[in-house]
Parts: sequence; C-alpha cells; structure tokens
Amino acid sequence: MNQQLIQKTISLATVTHSAHCYNTWQAGHIFESFQSHDFDLLFTLEGKFLYEIDGTKYISEPRDIIIVPPNVAFRGETLADSYHFFSHFSLSNSVNRQLAFQFDDCRMPHRFTLHYEMIATYFDKFFHNPAYSEAYGLALKLMLIEMILCSDRNRLVFSKTNNFDLPTPVSALVEYLERHFKEELTTEDLAQIAGISAASLGNYFSRYMSTTPSKYLEKLKMNYAMDTLSNADASISLLAEELRYSDQFAFSKAFKRYSSYTPSEYIRRFSGEK
Repeated sequence: MNQQLIQKTISLATVTHSAHCYNTWQAGHIFESFQSHDFDLLFTLEGKFLYEIDGTKYISEPRDIIIVPPNVAFRGETLADSYHFFSHFSLSNSVNRQLAFQFDDCRMPHRFTLHYEMIATYFDKFFHNPAYSEAYGLALKLMLIEMILCSDRNRLVFSKTNNFDLPTPVSALVEYLERHFKEELTTEDLAQIAGISAASLGNYFSRYMSTTPSKYLEKLKMNYAMDTLSNADASISLLAEELRYSDQFAFSKAFKRYSSYTPSEYIRRFSGEK
C-alpha cells in the first residue's frame, strides 16, 4: 500500500471523540485489564506508568505517547505519582466503517517532536473549548499516519486489515527489507526476492510504494539510526559499520541528508545529552 493511499485513507476518515480528560494518579494505582474497542491515547506529563498491551510491556515517562489500538488486551499500573491526559476516539470512513489497525510498537517515536507538540497543544485547546474538536482530530490523524508509515510492519498490517493488500512481489520485498536492511543488498538480490526482473524492479516497486527500493532501504536504515542515536551512549562509527556504510563520513552525510542533523547534533538534541 503506497504512502499516498495511506494518507488519503486516514485524512478522509471521521474522528469521533468518545472521552478525554486530564488524570492524576497515585503510585500503585492499577488499571484493570480490559479489551479495547477504539483507540486510546495516553500522554504522560509527569511520573511513570507501566502499560501492558497484548502482553508487550511499555514504560511511559514524561513526554511519552502510547497508543492503545482497537481489539487488544490492555492493563496498566502507576509506578510513581503521575499526571497524564487520556483520549478515547475512533475512526470511520465515508460509509461509516470503522478503521482498525495495530502497531508493531505502540510508543510514538520521539523523533516526531512536532507531532508531540501538536497533540499536547490541541488536546488542551479541545479540553477547554469543544470548538477545537476538528483541529485536535486532525492532529490525531497526522499522528496515526506517521505511526503507520514509520514501520513497514505497521504499513502491512494496515493494508491487510483494511483490504488494501500489496501485490505479492512488493509485499515479499518489503517484509524482507524490514528483516535484512543491515545487510549488503544489490538490485539483483532484491529482484530475485521479489521474483521479477531487475530492469522492472524500480518502476514496479515505485508504483505501489511511491519510492525506489534503494531509497526505501535508506529510510529503514535512517529510522534505525535515529532510534539508536536517541541514546547518548551510541557510537556513530559502530553504527556506520553496522549499517554497512563505507565509513563514518558516508554515514554522516546520508544521515544529515535524511534528518537535517549530523549524528552528533542528533544525539545532543534528542538523547537528553547536555
């Protein structure tokens, strides 16, 4: 499923707000297990939470956004006196069919700093004035689009859940790249995996993914690099080697082209390193 179709599907959907509030919790509070039916957004402002979503545990600290998707088992616990805001909402298309999909990782990546600010700003406006309902709904849709696009598995799950399956050659190649993006891969390798000729691979892949296989591979590497460099102890040289760049300079050049930051700048900006 290509990027434009994902964006169009989500952007044209209707957001229905069921509940929203600010909550203060004391340490030790238990969120009893339940089966979700709509989306829940949990934005930690202060303190610390432990959430479990379909058996996967997440520690949520200040400035974390956790999305609980529909049709999953959820429970939680407050690990320290905490303050967060909560938003319960659903999405439906033009024929009132609910859109439901899950995420490979239910934590919104910290690199999407603009989306964090939009969610916090427009939730507060909406909380105090219902006239901001549409603006907050737009912020939620933009966030969900990024959550889907930031992971190839998320993209495939969304496609299958909403009957937008990719052709088998593209689906097979996307799944392979997700697992093997750290390896050295040639055009011939990729064509063989997809089961089509090397000459037609680029155009065929671009038709459904709106990018070339090489650029898609670079995106996987850069997203991995950004997640890794959010740790102040990350080694730029080891990361360059892990991702099979010829040297640290080549990696740094590619990283800045993709993120607008050098790796060192990114560590200082997003890892909390002073």
